[in-house]
Amino acid sequence: MQAALTIDGEVWGRGRNMGSVLNTQLGGWTVGPWTRIDVPTEETIVGMAVTERSGFFWSANNRLFGLGHNLNGQLGLGSNLEEPDIEEYEYGYNDWKENNFVAVAPTLTEIVVTEFLQENEKIVGASIEKYHGLLWTDAGRMYATGRNYGGSRCDDRSDEYVATFGICTKVPEGDHIVQAIAGAFQTVYVTSDHRVMFSGRNRNKKFCNGQNTARPSDNSEHDYGLIPVLPDRSILKISMSWSHVIYLEPGGNAYECGQLGVSYSEQFASGSVNKSGMGKDSDIVDIFAGMYRSYYRTKNSFFAVGANRHGQLGDGTIEAAYAPREIKIPNTRIVEAIPASVYTIFSTEKA
Repeated sequence: MQAALTIDGEVWGRGRNMGSVLNTQLGGWTVGPWTRIDVPTEETIVGMAVTERSGFFWSANNRLFGLGHNLNGQLGLGSNLEEPDIEEYEYGYNDWKENNFVAVAPTLTEIVVTEFLQENEKIVGASIEKYHGLLWTDAGRMYATGRNYGGSRCDDRSDEYVATFGICTKVPEGDHIVQAIAGAFQTVYVTSDHRVMFSGRNRNKKFCNGQNTARPSDNSEHDYGLIPVLPDRSILKISMSWSHVIYLEPGGNAYECGQLGVSYSEQFASGSVNKSGMGKDSDIVDIFAGMYRSYYRTKNSFFAVGANRHGQLGDGTIEAAYAPREIKIPNTRIVEAIPASVYTIFSTEKA
């Protein structure tokens, strides 16, 4: 599922239609043309968070909407007695039958934030993946819904699955959250004083503490509490893929941990980003992590490093980059990379 948000608040989508309003058959794989997603006439969508089969959209009026799959409660839509008209779903279906979740939101469906947000709190960001969803507010609080792999929901609700949002009670008092990411079986967030915390599975050693968790049952390295990441460093922003995490530091530097190689067989690693080859303009101002690859934006340039078997680096080749390689698009300036597993979408502006 792909989605695009225009500057005037329109939402467009395309791709696999796992319960959305796009123009492909439910459960189909066809990639169709961009299709406008209906938004309530009184609302202007100002932000979105989209994963393979689900998405959050929030409006200028602080209303929150969900779209697509909710099989693990990740949209926070509560429960519904109506079973979807489909024989089975990959994973999740039995979970839905047991927990009676709203399995699919076929159109933008409101999640009533007044039921869990405190008075006058405003949504500033959200993140979603297959098993759980997060949002955070201008008050620095974080809320979560869905499955609780390894404590990834960061709350005290004992149920493995929940279908509604609740405040993340395990977040220490005083942590003002400015960014959070829902990953596969983990949650990681950044605070206003530039600290990073994570909870859940540490697959691929992406949280820089030398541990690696292969299975949820591996309780020795599958901590259910929040753990500091790079406590001796100041972190402005993070970007996470399945394979690794990039940590943006003040002063134009970045640090990476995880599976950084260009093939699955590469060893885990951690360290500062090698900026050789990036020239004088090497201060990194933004970061974008994709599977086995990284993208870095500087003031005037855009660079990529890592796997490129499918041409996903965008440099016109299928040759892996073992050092940062400049990515150029004629007459445009790349401002953002949106990496999927084996392709990348670039957001640009006129040069």
